[in-house]
Amino acid sequence: MPCSINSESQTAVQNVAPEPDLILEGAKVLNVYSGELLDCDVAVGGGKILHVGPIPFPATTGTVQLNLDGKTLVPGYIEPHCHPWNVYNPLTLGAEACRLGTTTLVCDNLLFFMLMGVDRFEALMETLADMPLKFFWFIRLVPQTPMEDEGELFSPENIKRLLRSPYVLSVGEITRWPELVRGSPKLLEMIRFARKLRKRVDGHTAGAKYENLNAIARTGVESCHESITAGEVLERLRLGMHVMLRQSSLRQDLRNLLSGILDLPYAGRRVMLTTDSSTPAFKLESGMMDRLVAIALEEGVDPVEAYRMVTLNPAVYFGVEDRIGGIAPGRDADMLVLSDLGHPTPE
Repeated sequence: MPCSINSESQTAVQNVAPEPDLILEGAKVLNVYSGELLDCDVAVGGGKILHVGPIPFPATTGTVQLNLDGKTLVPGYIEPHCHPWNVYNPLTLGAEACRLGTTTLVCDNLLFFMLMGVDRFEALMETLADMPLKFFWFIRLVPQTPMEDEGELFSPENIKRLLRSPYVLSVGEITRWPELVRGSPKLLEMIRFARKLRKRVDGHTAGAKYENLNAIARTGVESCHESITAGEVLERLRLGMHVMLRQSSLRQDLRNLLSGILDLPYAGRRVMLTTDSSTPAFKLESGMMDRLVAIALEEGVDPVEAYRMVTLNPAVYFGVEDRIGGIAPGRDADMLVLSDLGHPTPE
């Protein structure tokens, strides 16, 4: 289906007269907002998408024009739950992620924060912000397991300071959920503070029974990546949580987890996919978000829904849909060229 533009809107756009660096012509563009696959041209300038549809302004002498006839453009993939220190470093992880189509990582800060402290971790976030791939972060409120002197580093002052960073999207990986159920004043204070800043609160509710999930959801936890059965996925969805379905070197559960939502037409809107904490060998052999999309397609997930799970859904969840997650004017030009929707690894 072709993109359309009426004469009034065309005149308005021409008055702005942007100068594109790049025009992508002839591709089919996956519109994750409307669920359509459209024949569109896309103009890019200064790293941003300027225009989608028939290009109403002329190319300049510096404009590169690429003919993508027969190809498909999709938004760059978003990994919503990543541990960038698991045997590899974030630079090499980022390079491999980009090669396979993952253009945004939402990362765990735990190890860097514990080794570096507040000042140096903030400097690390600034440094990685200059990478071609986007690094965002989730902030731990407490260590993985209790430590005798944890109160000094994981003080409310330090946590609040990090949560104010524009690179931080959420509180994450609250592994000590029994403390939430018991009403830990510190955890509840930090969750309230995060929500005041409109940051998300990601849980880690492994092993939590339905009664405890209710209590955890009441504290403000909004998502979980620890479901290991289709039934656990449904429990979390029914309690208003978003779910991140995992396929990792630790557990390869994705096919089973997807089976719980295939017959529920609305459930997919609150579903994301994640490779969690996978080893380098697993990523080399199995890919990253591209492979998760492929598994979803193999299991019968609607193609648009499968791509939304790694693009628009996490972008909306983390509140960054104005920048990433779709191919639309004003968004960052994070796009992948595919042979077709059936082959999610970029060419």
